[in-house]
Amino acid sequence: MATKQDIVRLENIMGTNDKVLFDGYKQNYEKLTALEKKVDETDKKVEKQDVVRVIKEIK
Repeated sequence: MATKQDIVRLENIMGTNDKVLFDGYKQNYEKLTALEKKVDETDKKVEKQDVVRVIKEIK
């Protein structure tokens, strides 16, 4: 049977693991947000190039 000390030890370990998991989640979220921003910027550049290409074809 688990003693109170065993339970406290497990709670401490679980608390540490939760913090580590949350930090990993936060890093992934921040990286994903940065990548989405880069993709949006690239998409805007491509759209501008398409517009310029169409204008040149019209002339």
